[in-house]
Amino acid sequence: MVKKNHSITTKTTLKPIADRMTKDYGIYPLLNPHLVPSIFNACQYWVLHFNRTNTWCSLLSEHDIIKSIYYFDMTIYYKSLYGNPLNEQLGCVYYTQLVNSVDNYLNGNSIMVADLKNGHAHTMFAILTTLGVAKNPFPLTANLTLSQIKQIKYSVGKSIYWSSTIYFEIYTCSDCAKVRIVLNFEQLLIPGCESEYCEWSTFKKILGNKIGCDFNKLCKNP
Repeated sequence: MVKKNHSITTKTTLKPIADRMTKDYGIYPLLNPHLVPSIFNACQYWVLHFNRTNTWCSLLSEHDIIKSIYYFDMTIYYKSLYGNPLNEQLGCVYYTQLVNSVDNYLNGNSIMVADLKNGHAHTMFAILTTLGVAKNPFPLTANLTLSQIKQIKYSVGKSIYWSSTIYFEIYTCSDCAKVRIVLNFEQLLIPGCESEYCEWSTFKKILGNKIGCDFNKLCKNP
C-alpha cells in the first residue's frame, strides 16, 4: 500500500513540482521527482538551524511545501498509524504495563504516582493508534486534494511531531477512578468514552484484549 500510494503521489504531486522547477530554473537534465522530498528536508534544515528561508525553501511555493509535508505524513500513516491494522495492536505491551501499574496503585499494592518514559516518534504513534485517538476523519491517500490536505489535523508536522508529549492523567474519587489522555497539552477524546475524563473501568473495556497480549504471537499471526 505504501509503494502504491508513493507511486501515485510521485506521478500526480511530485512530478508537477519537479517539472515546474525544471522550467523555472532551467535545470538539465530534468529534475527527478523523487528529489523533491529531499529538497523539502533541506528547506526544513535551514529554517530550523539558521532561520533562513532564502535557500532551499525559496525553490518551493507554499503549496509545494504543503504537498511535500503530506508526502511524509502519508508515508508514516501506512508505516506507523491507521493505514495498517497491525499498528492498532503495537501499543499492547505499553498499555498492559499502564493498566497493571494503575490497578496496583488503586488496590493499594503500589505507591508509584508517576511513570515517565522517553521514546521515539514511532513509539508514540503506536500509543495513539492502539487507543484509536488522534485519528483524522478520512484515510490519508495519494488522491487527496490540496483542500483536503489542509484540513488534516493530526499529522507529523502539526501535532505528532518528534518532540511531542503524551501523558495519561489518573483521577481518583471516593468511588471511582478516571483517566484522561493529553497530547501536547490538548485533551483527546477516547473513542467509547462519554467525555475526556473516561471511567477507568470503561477504559479497560475499550482496550480489551490489548491488555495482557503476547506481542511475539501477535507478530507471527497479525
